[in-house]
Amino acid sequence: MNQNVVDEWLVSSIQKGGFLTQKGCERSFIKIQAAYEKLGKNYTHDKLVAELSFGVWVFLFAGKQYQAGGNVLLSIFPKRPYKVNQKVIYQKLNQINSLRNRVAHHEPICFGPTTTISSNYARIHFQHVVDLLTWMDVDATALFEDIYSCTSEMDALERIA
Repeated sequence: MNQNVVDEWLVSSIQKGGFLTQKGCERSFIKIQAAYEKLGKNYTHDKLVAELSFGVWVFLFAGKQYQAGGNVLLSIFPKRPYKVNQKVIYQKLNQINSLRNRVAHHEPICFGPTTTISSNYARIHFQHVVDLLTWMDVDATALFEDIYSCTSEMDALERIA
């Protein structure tokens, strides 16, 4: 495959015949096209990647978009376990997006079903992030060293609750 096509896969996806021009992919197409046009002369592939919302990345693993692009997107996760497929990736990304939205809307993330203090929700979602990064061959332990040190504080908080 031409290296330029690989480097410019997002732009290629919205060009005539690109995988996001297929029926059912309109929302992703519109968002990527708008980000591309917004960048104008300042376009680089890296800037386009950064310009897109997390939701765009989540929905690239949703049914229609994923089928349109083929299983090539799974190559982002070279270290994923054998049985981890597009659906597992999508579910984890969707749950992370859910956490992100709760944080962005200042909703509580450290309470159980009642008002009891519990970090389970945050811990489960953090583990999804660690899983995906690990499957991408990123050293999550080194990346999140400071966050891992917060575990004892979360444990202490739950003990006093």
